[in-house]
Amino acid sequence: MNRALRLLLLLALAAYSGWTLWAERAGRVPRAAVVLDSEAARELCAASGYPESAFWERAKTIGVSGALFTPRTLEAAVRGGDLIHVTRGDVQKMRAFGLVSVHSPLRTDSIWSHDKEEADLLALVLGRRGLAVSAADVGEMHGLLLPEAGPSASMTVGYDRSRVRAVFAKDLVPVFEAADTADLEAGLPLAPSAVFLAAPDFRGDPRAVPAWGECLLTGCWAASRPRADKNWMEAAFSRGGGRVLLAGRIHAGEGIAGARRELAGKGADLLLVSLDPSRSVEGNLDAVRSLLGGLREEGRLPGLPKRLGSGPVAPWEGLARLALACLLAVFGSIAALRNGLDALRWARGVPHPPQSSPLLEALLGLAAALGTAALVGLAVHAVLPGRSWMELRAMPFEAAVLAAAFLMGGASLFPSQGRGAAPGLSGRVLAGALFCFALFLLLSPAWTPMAAGSEGPARLLWAGRKRWWLALRWREAFIGLPCLFAGFWIYMDRVERAKPWLILGLLSLAGTVLSFSLAVPFELSLLHTLQAGLLALPAGLALVWLRVKAAR
Repeated sequence: MNRALRLLLLLALAAYSGWTLWAERAGRVPRAAVVLDSEAARELCAASGYPESAFWERAKTIGVSGALFTPRTLEAAVRGGDLIHVTRGDVQKMRAFGLVSVHSPLRTDSIWSHDKEEADLLALVLGRRGLAVSAADVGEMHGLLLPEAGPSASMTVGYDRSRVRAVFAKDLVPVFEAADTADLEAGLPLAPSAVFLAAPDFRGDPRAVPAWGECLLTGCWAASRPRADKNWMEAAFSRGGGRVLLAGRIHAGEGIAGARRELAGKGADLLLVSLDPSRSVEGNLDAVRSLLGGLREEGRLPGLPKRLGSGPVAPWEGLARLALACLLAVFGSIAALRNGLDALRWARGVPHPPQSSPLLEALLGLAAALGTAALVGLAVHAVLPGRSWMELRAMPFEAAVLAAAFLMGGASLFPSQGRGAAPGLSGRVLAGALFCFALFLLLSPAWTPMAAGSEGPARLLWAGRKRWWLALRWREAFIGLPCLFAGFWIYMDRVERAKPWLILGLLSLAGTVLSFSLAVPFELSLLHTLQAGLLALPAGLALVWLRVKAAR
């Protein structure tokens, strides 16, 4: 591809990416919904003797958007007085004292409630879990007769209805963390608008609950943590018309740095804030107030998004757009490298002082390559299906782009010398390059389960909470970009010796394309790229120095 055609395509990409970015951002105000754990709040208020109602009133005033609810166990519901569990042993004792007649419905294990709605909902939840129950009424008590193998004390039986209603009355959004479809059934009747968050170990298929899909279309949201259960994401995206949120979690003490890590670094919309039990109520509220103030200063308003997502995508359309995006990312990464080399060759022809180092030329090539990669990334972002759809396939997409870019770059830079001829790369260099690539894949937290929670080496090198952005781009800052810079520097002297460095540097260009193509906002992707480039310069100069020393 000649330079003129490549430049024309680059301008077309710039126009298309710019228009897509403008259309995506037009009229959009970034938001962040801060949610507090209701159980932690209850325990904190109980320990301090502080009214829970007053706590949520103040939380709403400072900008908190919602409260997180987890399902109660049967034991907790009985202990709280909402349910009465009559065991088989209790029935036998009452019969021994003549307190139960033979015609009484108390013949086996049973659960009773003063609230008929509570009993009906519990019957639905237990039925969803495979327990065949039958209803029975005694006076004003509404009961469920259980089979011989009744529920264990640790079985969850829904959410605390009174506390959910109390929080909803404060105009706060309930966030129901669901571990299975029974939890979905339990949360649906409690609030007309709510957020359903998939637990890390969610079981079942949400599509088996039609009312959940209807709720998503009429005001509710589905939420998940990054890399969530595939069934949950597919169901949420297909049934919810794009009303899908990404959730991140921080401790109240982390403040704005932790919020940036989750909201900006990982693209979260919903911020789950864990309260500190060692602090007082006032201390926790002050921490949350400071967090929300920092978000407002950065232009984020509290609350859920005021817009729908990108809408459902048909499977065939999603796969077609994914394939096109993959091709664009791979060949765009190679084109970015070629544009960097073109800038390098152009700079070589510019008069410069004799005996000067190729520092400026290498910097120009690096800037041209990264700029092209950024434009390609924006174009890939425009081609890809919605963010929620990509959450299902981000891992294989990233791995495929990096692997293909590495292999295609190697084939482009080291063509065969004719039929039967050996490639122009020694076996030692090739083995070293492949080893580096394997090490790169092994250490990448994007698809390594053991490193996914810790963000891999970034937390070993830096304090992850303070350098929140680095975990996203550490591979480029410390591996790819230094190799690319060294390759451009060496290219000015010996082209053949520069090629292995350029191949490894190609991975950083593919990483830049991926960074601009996924959920991270444009401004932050740009900031990440500039910061990674600045960090890479000392490492690149060190590589050049080591190569010069080794050549002597």
